[in-house]
Amino acid sequence: MNRISLVTGGQGFIGGHLVKALLARGDEVVVLDLPGAPGHALRLHGVEADIRLVEGDVADPDSVGRAIEGASSVFHLAAQTLVGPAAADPEGTFRSNVEGTWVILESARNQEAIEAVVVASSAKAYGPSDSLPYREGDEPVSYT
Repeated sequence: MNRISLVTGGQGFIGGHLVKALLARGDEVVVLDLPGAPGHALRLHGVEADIRLVEGDVADPDSVGRAIEGASSVFHLAAQTLVGPAAADPEGTFRSNVEGTWVILESARNQEAIEAVVVASSAKAYGPSDSLPYREGDEPVSYT
């Protein structure tokens, strides 16, 4: 049986690297990303034709349902990661980051074949800092 991995936000920089690695280990890969999301990373790695792309929003249960069907693992990278745009659109950020994660986890819970869900984040949540590297106890930058 082939291992099928779902990568949300798979057209981004980190997602592209992950997709390439999953394909190299022999996985079939499904990428769930927003319509019109730049697929530069997948093109850069030359793997665009090797994946199944589902265009949709992680906060939309129907989109997630189409993408997760048959998957055995989920790598959830889709999120609004930039502090400035997140502060400018808190409702959109909540929808993407919180509601989207909930929809992914609920969808995975309802799929018998899911063995693992990996939810990732990045240091961008902290915003710019003069003190690097970031530490878990660091306070995020306030934009108010």
